Amino acid sequence: MGTSFVLLFWIVILAILSCVLGGIALVIPYLFVRKKQFKGKKALLTLATLSPMIFIGLELIIGFISFPIVSERYKVDIGIGDYWQAPINDYYYLFAIDLPETARVESYNTHNQSINNPILYLWNTNDTTIVLTKNRSMYLFQPHASAIDTIAHEAKQQYLDEIMAKMNLLENNAITPEDYFTKTQQEAHKIERVIRHGIVILVLMLLWGGLLCYIKKNKQLENKKASID
Repeated sequence: MGTSFVLLFWIVILAILSCVLGGIALVIPYLFVRKKQFKGKKALLTLATLSPMIFIGLELIIGFISFPIVSERYKVDIGIGDYWQAPINDYYYLFAIDLPETARVESYNTHNQSINNPILYLWNTNDTTIVLTKNRSMYLFQPHASAIDTIAHEAKQQYLDEIMAKMNLLENNAITPEDYFTKTQQEAHKIERVIRHGIVILVLMLLWGGLLCYIKKNKQLENKKASID
């Protein structure tokens, strides 16, 4: 699936979700104010309905701006579409198209070595990354090294098991390519996510705060007017 199709798909889904949540959000304030008459009642119900739409819409708008920035800064995929990317070290990155199970290792520098066989597992130990391919080859990546250290190449399973046992590389402490992509994305967006959610919540708080102050002020004016009369 192309990026445009995925983007359109999620926009439609989120639009439907925001409408459903808007209808649900309308019910609660309506039950409290349906028998009351005050200035700003219609605005209150309207804002209650629109709040989920505003939340989702702002998340999308800010995301369209921030996601490419995070992608460029941390060398990860943009998070939309069928392309996956996550850095391994300063010179190499893991990438996949369509499915993370097809992940391979590529170099930022086209003159460096790449690993074309699909990656089965990864291990992160002492700042180094070890990958195991589906053809039973194993490679080690140092944090700042441009060369790939080959531990085993198309080895027999028994020999590979012995190496893995010596290096304490077990399947239960391994990372699949999909988990590696997900974990790297989450780390890259850790600060951006807080800022994005904070901006959206602040906007909603300002809208609700302004509306409630308006209703309160009008109610005070009405009470003052009634006391005079």
